[in-house]
Amino acid sequence: MKQIAELQVAPPAQPTRGRWLVLAVLVALNLVVWLDELKFSQLSPFWSSALHLDATQTASILSAYYIGYAPALLVAGFLADRFGPRTLLIVAAGGVTALSVAMVAVTTAGEMFWRNAVFGVFFGFVWAPSNRMIANWFDAVDRTRATSIWLAGSSVAGVLTPIIALPIAKHVSWQAAFVIIAIIGVPALIALFWTPSFPKGHVPQAADRLTLKQIGALTKTPSLWIMTAVALLAGAFALSLAWSSYGLITMEGVDPDTVAAIAPLFGVLPVIFAFANGAILIRVFRGRTNLYMATGLVLCALGYLAASALPLGWVVWAFCILLPMSLANSMFYGTLTAYWSVLLGARATGTATGLATCAQIVSAYVLVHFSGGWFDTSATGLHQLNPIFIVGGVLLLVGAGLTLLAKRITIQTSEHLAARH
Repeated sequence: MKQIAELQVAPPAQPTRGRWLVLAVLVALNLVVWLDELKFSQLSPFWSSALHLDATQTASILSAYYIGYAPALLVAGFLADRFGPRTLLIVAAGGVTALSVAMVAVTTAGEMFWRNAVFGVFFGFVWAPSNRMIANWFDAVDRTRATSIWLAGSSVAGVLTPIIALPIAKHVSWQAAFVIIAIIGVPALIALFWTPSFPKGHVPQAADRLTLKQIGALTKTPSLWIMTAVALLAGAFALSLAWSSYGLITMEGVDPDTVAAIAPLFGVLPVIFAFANGAILIRVFRGRTNLYMATGLVLCALGYLAASALPLGWVVWAFCILLPMSLANSMFYGTLTAYWSVLLGARATGTATGLATCAQIVSAYVLVHFSGGWFDTSATGLHQLNPIFIVGGVLLLVGAGLTLLAKRITIQTSEHLAARH
């Protein structure tokens, strides 16, 4: 385990003034790429109707981006650890923007499928490089706070997407919604060219780069595989994103303008929570990362199961499907970077994150792709989706149990973390 030890003794990043500006760029980037991703599922009632697709065909297209996303996550993690994250982030932002604009040329189900698959490749270049950038710029304690704030970008996107996309799609066209949202992301792309991978004065050395030999050592860490298995089960998060808008508009018959007005309300609390995520971990859970991540998974599972088992109105149903998932996403992934940095060292953060998120996306692809055939056709309205969310709830409960089996890591003080790094 010598190579693991070499990773762990690397000194943590020293605080610098510019780190919050770097984080602001990462938040902006995360916001715009998630706007691009979330609008695809939000607008599924429109493009599926325009292309005359049934639920099974719609599910196949919704899941197509996972085909490119999963391998890109894995490759991007290693490349970010090996060569630095900025270049990958520029490629990601440019590709996502171009493919969103290209939606105006899509006229068939086949074109939509492959456009979404290629989109997944560029989308996959965001997650692990962003986590590596945070590890480069922030010390160990601040990584949870910084990662949580970065994740808030996706929560804000959840608030803004229906407000922007649904009215444009209804009153102009769904293609116009793609183009307009893509243009919003251009400033973040430009800012990336002036965002360095390392703090000023830091000269990248061989010690900053993960070697293939060290990656081999990582594979001998049991908790890496346990948490990767948890991420695999956390693919159930995707069920909420894939079917919430489709269920409300297509199955329940809710007017898109009404969904646009109500849906953002479910995203306000996750945004606020994301900024407090690090403080809650330290002060309420006493830094117990395993317990905290497991609690998030249980919370999402209970939301899914409540929506499936109880006779709820569509507003409460949406609350149970969307809010717990958003909170669980912040609790799990907002903490995972800090968990990796203590378990494996900052230099392996990108690779470990890439492996875990790749596992999640493989699972998400399978779940979303096949869930189009799980509808309960004997039921009416939103109850047709009950089997989908029962499966998702059970998977998340199993994931919570596995989280508690992984090596226990407690984050207490910066000195404690530095000693264990």
